[in-house]
Amino acid sequence: MLYTTFGEPGNVFLAGGERGVQETGPSFIYEEAMPFTIASSSTLSSVDVAVEDIGPGTDSYDVYLVSDNSDSPGSSVFESWAFVAPPVASPAITNLASIGSVELLAGTQYWLIVAPGASNTNGGWNLGGDGSVYSTSAYTVDGGTSWTVGSTSEMAFDVQGSSSTSPEPSTFALLLLPLAWLAVRRVRRSAEGKRY
Repeated sequence: MLYTTFGEPGNVFLAGGERGVQETGPSFIYEEAMPFTIASSSTLSSVDVAVEDIGPGTDSYDVYLVSDNSDSPGSSVFESWAFVAPPVASPAITNLASIGSVELLAGTQYWLIVAPGASNTNGGWNLGGDGSVYSTSAYTVDGGTSWTVGSTSEMAFDVQGSSSTSPEPSTFALLLLPLAWLAVRRVRRSAEGKRY
């Protein structure tokens, strides 16, 4: 697990306690975004989100993993997913597998955006844990042209992956020692062979 806002034990989230994600026509699109930073560089394997349909319409969502732009969502999209979420009567966590082998860097801030996937989507991104933890979040009503950043209850998601760190220089040097020894030995044998 690289990052999570789910509560313990297990992946706890506040069903029915969501922030809106909706499209009510071409003039109003409401999208939510949450930032995250990981401790060690890793290759992304999947993202889990807890979203649900909260009204009539299509249970369709688009999720984007994007760059940071001065502490708000940026324009570089590293990976995206489109899916249909479970209805409010059966809230669940949706797993979104990575297919892009995205490398996430330690200490770099990224944003996860949940957006409506259809013109009649009316849903919500559930809150993590019991909804009591507040952190930075952002929303847009113009498709990402501008973002409003503030502090709200954390929305429920996690980021999973595997370590992709390369060996430290000292470790790399230790790995090269046997090769250097073989090279020296080969040169000596070659020199000894020329003596006779």
